[in-house]
Amino acid sequence: EMATPYDGIYACAPATVRGQPTVISVDAKGEKLLYGCGKAVIVRSIKDPLSAELYTEHQKDVTVAKFSPSGAFIASADVGGVVRVWAADNVDHPLKFEGQCLSAAVTDLCWSPDSQRIVAVGDGRDSFGRVFMWDTGSSVGEISGHAKKILSCDFKQAKPFQIITGAEDFQVNSFDGPPFKFRQAQKDHTKFANCVRYSPDGSKFVTVGSDMLGFVYDTASGSKLGQLKGHTGSVYSCSWSSDGVRVATASADKTLCVWDTNTFTQVAKFAFADKPAPEDMQVACAWVPNTDLILSLSLRGDLSYCDATKPGKPHLTVKGHNKSVNAVAVDPASGTIVSGSYDGVVNKFTLNQAAALSLQGKGHTNAIVDLIITQGKLLSCALDDTLRVSSLIDMTYTPESLPLGGQPSGMSLARDANTLLVATNKSVLVLKGSGGANWKVASTASIVFAALGVSVSPSGTEVAVSGDDNAIHIFSLSADKLTPGPVLNHHQSGVTRVAYSPCGSMLASGDSTKNVVIWDAAAKTVSHTGMVFHQGRITSLAWSDDSKKLVSGSLDTRVIVWDIAGGPGNRTTLERAHQGGVTAVRFVANNRVVSTGADCSVKLWTV
Repeated sequence: EMATPYDGIYACAPATVRGQPTVISVDAKGEKLLYGCGKAVIVRSIKDPLSAELYTEHQKDVTVAKFSPSGAFIASADVGGVVRVWAADNVDHPLKFEGQCLSAAVTDLCWSPDSQRIVAVGDGRDSFGRVFMWDTGSSVGEISGHAKKILSCDFKQAKPFQIITGAEDFQVNSFDGPPFKFRQAQKDHTKFANCVRYSPDGSKFVTVGSDMLGFVYDTASGSKLGQLKGHTGSVYSCSWSSDGVRVATASADKTLCVWDTNTFTQVAKFAFADKPAPEDMQVACAWVPNTDLILSLSLRGDLSYCDATKPGKPHLTVKGHNKSVNAVAVDPASGTIVSGSYDGVVNKFTLNQAAALSLQGKGHTNAIVDLIITQGKLLSCALDDTLRVSSLIDMTYTPESLPLGGQPSGMSLARDANTLLVATNKSVLVLKGSGGANWKVASTASIVFAALGVSVSPSGTEVAVSGDDNAIHIFSLSADKLTPGPVLNHHQSGVTRVAYSPCGSMLASGDSTKNVVIWDAAAKTVSHTGMVFHQGRITSLAWSDDSKKLVSGSLDTRVIVWDIAGGPGNRTTLERAHQGGVTAVRFVANNRVVSTGADCSVKLWTV
């Protein structure tokens, strides 16, 4: 099935690893940014960060992707040593070449200026690098002379052809060709050589390393011209400006610096937080051709837009998740979307805005399970078995934290906004609060099944709890106490989600095989069946405000929007909405849905 086009995306952030360089790259026109996250390559507009597409054909985690100088192709590589070359301009991105390049992870690759050859480097048993014709995969020389994993490579973008490599043996090697043969080694670095890059005209090259230094060399003679000294942490990445004079460097000292390579002096410096955390280490940078714009990447995954002529702070920071997004909450009135991921990161996005905020302060230490927005507050529960309260406007945790006594599976807020139901693997809790905060446990109903989902009716008098015992357990809610009532049996597998319609007349449920069922909430009988068009576990259910539509998300990567009046046949299926599975769905308007998934992205759809 072809993937259904979405009409908005808060794309995943680049995947990063502490203590290692990351590679992000920009096309020759300066329009598109390329990076990897999970098994996907992200092709993202620099001017409009909310425009992005995901290429999801790799079988293993992507490490690097680069446009060919012609702009026609993209070469991408993964931790399994596979290089794929695919068409950049065709929406289907047909594969042009796939080859097992190295026996372990590829760390960097580069195209020759004529878009004919590719050098790819990394780790492996028999070799740390290969240079080959992209269309046939045939070797055009050998990348030799390193004793350890190669971290970086570059192809001189002017004739005569030359390649440089930097490695964990502290060495920088150069190769002449084709066929490419070892030429000489630079041994100025005293720790890992993390990144090597030629100037645009090829007359110079710069290398940066974990010894906190950068070196500038003359390409023709290989002689050292000078050093870039001033960082106080490992330097992970470097990138040249189009003028061939300035170079940007990204460092573990949590700064991005710009240097003049004629005088070897620092001409600009950027910091990214008033009180920098380890996650503010800068692990990659890319200078956008023919501009003063530098994109810098933090260990957290933040992409910062820095103007080389206006040092100090970036003028835009684009945030995203780089782990599976598990939960989403919406506030349609303000156009706010809040999403939480497996690593405990919570981001606030605003419709049609690139800038975002991450939740700050001491908070959840584990995967986010569910989120609710109410009265200017954000309520969150996570696998650290706590409920926390945050201020939505400035995205900061308050000191309030409530232990839940078990692993939460979901929350549901009553219409009065002061009664909150939380389902855990041990009990169902009734919490009371005021103004969205000061939550206290009013009562606890112990259960003999594991609660997988919970929903409180619009009247506030009834609570539905879905169980791993294939049943829906109805409780009556009165004076903040739960009394067990009818048990609804129809599902043949664990009931994963339940949701009352806003009008109160219907109750929707989904199970761990594929079935979605709609019940008459008053009569407690099944009113709609045949909603069997998912092929995997139902992970999320949500109603539109007008109760006319239900949206379901599943592990099968699909989102289905059901038009209740039209029956099961009247549905809109969003195919391949999220690679790896859909985790949460909500309506942001009666005709607009937001979804999250294992591809670490948040997507918007008009339905």
